Amino acid sequence: MTDIPTLPLFIDDFDAATTHLTMEEDGAYNRLMRLCWRTSGCSIPDDPTWICRHMRINMDDFERVVAPIINEFFKRQRGRVYQKRLRAEFRYVSARVQARKDAGKKGGDAKARKTNEINSSKATVLPEQIPSKHLAPNLTQPTVKTDTPKPPKGGTDEFEEWYSHYPRKKAKGTARRAFTKARKKTEQAELITGVRTYAATVVRKDKEFIAYPATWLNGEQWLDSDEVAGASVPVSIERQVQVAKDWLSRNDDIPAWMDSIKTAEVLINEGYDYDKLRLSGFSLPPRGNVVDISEALSAEGVINPALKRMTTTRGDAC
Repeated sequence: MTDIPTLPLFIDDFDAATTHLTMEEDGAYNRLMRLCWRTSGCSIPDDPTWICRHMRINMDDFERVVAPIINEFFKRQRGRVYQKRLRAEFRYVSARVQARKDAGKKGGDAKARKTNEINSSKATVLPEQIPSKHLAPNLTQPTVKTDTPKPPKGGTDEFEEWYSHYPRKKAKGTARRAFTKARKKTEQAELITGVRTYAATVVRKDKEFIAYPATWLNGEQWLDSDEVAGASVPVSIERQVQVAKDWLSRNDDIPAWMDSIKTAEVLINEGYDYDKLRLSGFSLPPRGNVVDISEALSAEGVINPALKRMTTTRGDAC
């Protein structure tokens, strides 16, 4: 069941898109949207048996009424069925609810600190307790060895790996909790693939238009990677270089999606240190191997004499 009990319905838009439906079809469409809204991620399994059970209909009614509605108004992805506009509204409302929760938590923490300060100011010092010489000389409890439990899915190492790729660093504590929930639904590899794809698609966006990490996770947006993975996102080399400069001014390492020989070439020409760029994550070969660096540059259509001058031939290096 969702944490959002209200479903926004834009009546004019809905009526304009459904004027051709019968009363029975209209009712089926409404029930499908309510079912999606109440299911995690605002999507339902693409399974007729599951849908029939939750809509309380038989298979004949599904084939006659529900299946045509799904084919017309819903989309399918990775074994799930969702309504595009409905899911967008779900993510918008979820983000607002999360923001209110975060604001309430900050207010509660501030109130607790103030209460603690007041209580501590009223505290009185008790006289020192002097131990009796008649007490037993050794009252310490024996040490009990316990095995250290294995970290659960979504532990610190997995979260930090995922967080290092996310293009906007905001509300890390909230993101950590959302990540733990997300790991119960999918594998670490899928989350990493999804965030890398998302990061590549928002390179040219301003920060305020990039979703908070927790919003991305709560909306299960790693499932959207199929929709954008094949999309062409043209980004000028000037924009790539500016993004890299901004990133390097705050971080020592670059995310995988930022790695580009062309970007490294421009940065070197502008005075950035070759070895530092290589250590930060750019795929530059070690100094002293002109053949390898030529191959790397040729792969992106770049042959830069400035880079070649910084190397020697393979024979000289031996």
